[in-house]
Amino acid sequence: MSTFEHDLIRGTAAEILFRRWCDAAGFFSQAAVGSNPAYDLLLRGTVELKCDDRAKDTNNFFLETHSHGAPSGIGVSQATTYALIRETSCFMLSADLLKSILPTLEEKRVFSGDKVGRILPIRALHSLTHQRIELGRIQ
Repeated sequence: MSTFEHDLIRGTAAEILFRRWCDAAGFFSQAAVGSNPAYDLLLRGTVELKCDDRAKDTNNFFLETHSHGAPSGIGVSQATTYALIRETSCFMLSADLLKSILPTLEEKRVFSGDKVGRILPIRALHSLTHQRIELGRIQ
């Protein structure tokens, strides 16, 4: 087997694995077609960013579900993917997956009960399909 053939097989396998992750994370992926395409993969999706400054102290993410008695946060988001940011780390996972585990998470009221949400322990992310990305220092 030539080096080109070997690289092609490995590259194709890597693209398949990456597409599976993208699809599981809530992106819609489509492989490029034709000879010599300008890209390998087209991704479509929406991302809800959740930067929780208290997560560095609590090791939990607070996922808001209601504000002042009305649905809010993850309860109304139409994003396909959630990016949970803690200091320099970003955990990306499917919004559907995150919404499916909400009932199993502890409910918490904050700001005199004005906001209601669920507590997602960072350690729980290890049992979920997610991708961790190092962002660097956020100013």
